[in-house]
Amino acid sequence: MKTQSTGRSFTSNNGQIVSSLFPQEFLDAIKVLSPHPIFKVPVRNGNMITSGEPKRCYWNSNIMMQTFGGDVVYGFIVDPAVTDRQKGSVYLLGHGCWLNPEGELVDVSPREDKTITHRYFLPVDRKLVLNGVATEQIKNYLYVQKVDSIMFDMSIKASHHTD
Repeated sequence: MKTQSTGRSFTSNNGQIVSSLFPQEFLDAIKVLSPHPIFKVPVRNGNMITSGEPKRCYWNSNIMMQTFGGDVVYGFIVDPAVTDRQKGSVYLLGHGCWLNPEGELVDVSPREDKTITHRYFLPVDRKLVLNGVATEQIKNYLYVQKVDSIMFDMSIKASHHTD
């Protein structure tokens, strides 16, 4: 399946648009961030020529574009919370994927956990500045389903500051 906005068109492998996996309330809320659907994007794990280093998604995607062609698509990893206290909440984490020359989105930034074979990805129509002087990033968000989720997330963040 293809999606297009501001002159850019891309597909997900096997046409896997997965927006229907998420609540409509969440999909309505994220329309302010992106007009695109949520894609299931394959992750390149292992020592492949087109896979990069973990936690360097913006740079990895840019290196693939410069080396093999295609483009970089910035957006968000869409990561549903899995704990009972956060049920229904969704993390939106700034991320970059490679749009290969065939027009398919590929995540070239493996996780340390090599069993992860895909990520959910929400593209945005934005380019970042990455050079020796400036490195822009996309801000992370937490979509919360209930007030308890906010308190739980804040307690986790606070505990990191006390270490």
